[in-house]
Amino acid sequence: MGARLASKNLTVQDWYDLVEIYAARRLTRQSDRLRAIARLAVTFKEVLQEDYEAGLWTHDLHYGLNWRLEGGALHDQDAKALFPSWSWASSRGPVCFGEPHTNAESEEKSALKLRSVSGRSPNDPYGATSQMHLHITGRVRRAVLRQEEPRSLFASDHIKGTESIYASVNSHYGAAAENGDSNYSHAVASAFGYSASELANAPADSNLGLSCGNPFAIANLREGETVVDLGSGAGFDVFQAAKKVGAKGKAVGIDMNDDMLAKAKSIKQKTNADNTNFIKSRITEIELPDSSADCIISNCVINLVPEAEKQLVFNEMLRVLKPGGRVAVSDILLNKDLTDKLKNNVALYVACVAGASKVDGYERYLREAGFKDVMIVPDRSDLNVYKTASKDGGEVGCCGPSSSVKTSGFGNKNREVVSADLKDVDLNEWAGKS
Repeated sequence: MGARLASKNLTVQDWYDLVEIYAARRLTRQSDRLRAIARLAVTFKEVLQEDYEAGLWTHDLHYGLNWRLEGGALHDQDAKALFPSWSWASSRGPVCFGEPHTNAESEEKSALKLRSVSGRSPNDPYGATSQMHLHITGRVRRAVLRQEEPRSLFASDHIKGTESIYASVNSHYGAAAENGDSNYSHAVASAFGYSASELANAPADSNLGLSCGNPFAIANLREGETVVDLGSGAGFDVFQAAKKVGAKGKAVGIDMNDDMLAKAKSIKQKTNADNTNFIKSRITEIELPDSSADCIISNCVINLVPEAEKQLVFNEMLRVLKPGGRVAVSDILLNKDLTDKLKNNVALYVACVAGASKVDGYERYLREAGFKDVMIVPDRSDLNVYKTASKDGGEVGCCGPSSSVKTSGFGNKNREVVSADLKDVDLNEWAGKS
């Protein structure tokens, strides 16, 4: 690849384009994030005749330092990273830069001047350490920032960026943790394959009617195993898994929502479920060591992850699984492409449909992560059960259009986010569960 690149008239913009593609890939070891492209850096240096520091070119610092996480996410540097925080290499996941350089801009020198570099490894000039520092000088211009009126995270109920999606999902499920309805929850779980004995043995308040299937039907859990539930909510599946793996096993719930975690931990304390654990974490960056789980389950959660980050979920699954481990997921998948109106509707997103993938996309995520034996089995269960089960006044759960969410996601609309335009949507027309 280096030889082919050397024959081109390379520009610094070519470098940034390659970085954007490369940063979206997951490495086995995060410490190799720069070393894996060292040969490319050497080739570019030979062509550009410029200095290179931790993934950036010193003649173009004003542009290279202006990287950000794709989708508008906030930078959450890996505490164990071996790279300085000012480098894109310190992040995990896709990054992007500003508007592409024109040819003329690619040849311009940055107004920022690099005075010195400290902490560079003499034995690894194309790697870096977390103690590496840049000392820069440049002109400063005064700028005035005008405070605008507060805006909803979802202007006109359209989805606007990864962090806004997470905020709305978090708000919706925080409300769900506080407003359970036992009759509704029982009806939904029964419709999706949970037996009467499973429901009877589930701890009180753990079933919130947020399922779209029963992953235990294919998980084949065995005594002594470690099972991890991605998006565990109040622990409905975790507590059942804990009983299946026994005292020598372990059931771990992963969730990002504080209200759900608090509810699950309260139930754990009341039931003395000592072989359970609940961890706050996004499922795109699971706070568990490599090769630590025999089985990973998930129930109607992955569809809520923003499209730009879905691949990370499947990558994390493979990382956390032990060799020979297995995944048992129940999720909503689309039968056909949504209309723009439905795709951009916030209520339908938090209701598990607008963010769902199609079958071929889901399989692609699994195979690109490294899974070999993939089986996706459609289940013709009636998704409209979410609406019919709530007619008696219960809160609509995972896949039913919700009538309200907490204020944090929708500005001055408060809790009254009415989804009247979705009340006649036939969920079975657009999606199914697998």
